[in-house]
Amino acid sequence: EDGDGISMSYQWLVNGSPADTSPTLGGDLFSRGDSIQCSITPSDGFEEGSTQTSSAVIVANSAPELSSVTLSPTTAIESSTLTCEAGAATDSDGDSISFSYDWSVNAVTLSLSLETLDGAYFDKGDTIHCYVTPTDGVDSGATVTSNGVVIQNSPPLIDSVSLSPALAYEADTLSCTE
Repeated sequence: EDGDGISMSYQWLVNGSPADTSPTLGGDLFSRGDSIQCSITPSDGFEEGSTQTSSAVIVANSAPELSSVTLSPTTAIESSTLTCEAGAATDSDGDSISFSYDWSVNAVTLSLSLETLDGAYFDKGDTIHCYVTPTDGVDSGATVTSNGVVIQNSPPLIDSVSLSPALAYEADTLSCTE
């Protein structure tokens, strides 16, 4: 009121204990589940005003994040086994991360929680995607979709070839059979 400049002093409390005196509090000073409060005391250089303390904020869990998902091989046939691979995952709380998997064939969800999918689930011409959701045991992060793989034509196969007769002469006609 008397025109003096005002400065503020800060006191952060983590679970009721003093933690820092800067205007901001970095995440390295608290963890999930901690109770955080901030107190500010004004001063005009001659006297301090009354300290005001915020209500407490409880630090929530941060969901994990997944950078990418890759489906391989990118060229596949009905006898192929497709593998869904999660890219780099992070959790700002430092929690361990696990993954759940799902698949779709021609945009129809299969509801299979497998890292691989074999030809029993797809045919030539089908488009396959896999989906990976990271979880830290508390929260799930955003689901990430893989590249699509279109199942190609399978080349025909034969088991063996035989040539007859086994002993041939110039006048013979040879036969090649499966």
